[in-house]
Amino acid sequence: MSDTAAAPPAEAVVDDERLAYRSVFQRIFIRPEVGAMIGAVGIWTFFWAVSETFGTAGGTFGWLDIAATLGIMAVAVSMLMIGGEFDLSSGAMTGAMGILIILMVKETGDLGGLGLPMTIAIPLSLAIALGIGYLNGYMVERTGQPSFIITLGTFFALKGLKLGLSKRFVDQIQVGTTDEAADFDFFRPIFAAEWSRNDHQLESRDFFYIVLIALGAALLVLAVLELWFRRREQFDSAGLVQFLVGLGLGVAGGIGLHV
Repeated sequence: MSDTAAAPPAEAVVDDERLAYRSVFQRIFIRPEVGAMIGAVGIWTFFWAVSETFGTAGGTFGWLDIAATLGIMAVAVSMLMIGGEFDLSSGAMTGAMGILIILMVKETGDLGGLGLPMTIAIPLSLAIALGIGYLNGYMVERTGQPSFIITLGTFFALKGLKLGLSKRFVDQIQVGTTDEAADFDFFRPIFAAEWSRNDHQLESRDFFYIVLIALGAALLVLAVLELWFRRREQFDSAGLVQFLVGLGLGVAGGIGLHV
């Protein structure tokens, strides 16, 4: 008769008293995006309370039209910040590319009298901007330095080039305008067009602003789907339904505001 050793008793799981229980509301309100949402709703409510037209479609189009110019750049910067990086040179880049376009299309002797048309100057400035952006990313990846440090150097470089080249070529800081440049009217239907709907005027910058917001939102939706559902061991159908319902309600609210 063989003796069998008894299995040792399983150790009882003891809860760590240092870990306090947090309710669902506590876990929700510590998330940074919830704080931003509460702030946005609070600001919206305050301005709508002191102005009857702020929350209407006409009032919304009014302040969105003003915000569109900065919002176009803010969409890209916000996506970069969501990814954990920062670009200090984005503001200097905007001004530098505008000055570069003006310097390329002006008829000045110091520039060799080139007077490039807008159809060449704008794509060329876009290529230069993309190249500088690629250089920023390359330096961050190769050196391992924070993007804050790399883009800070780019910011000062662009700022110095703007002032130096403007003073060198046209002997003043203000380099003028592009109204008299060749092919100026070619881009007018693209960047200066206007549409009217339900007594609301929509300009090209508003259209680009809305399109970029939609693209950024679509990218975030794909990222959320990838993180929440594809990378989980068990598919969460209830979470997917909740996410899609919330997304549908947001889209319906935007359409209803426009109509």
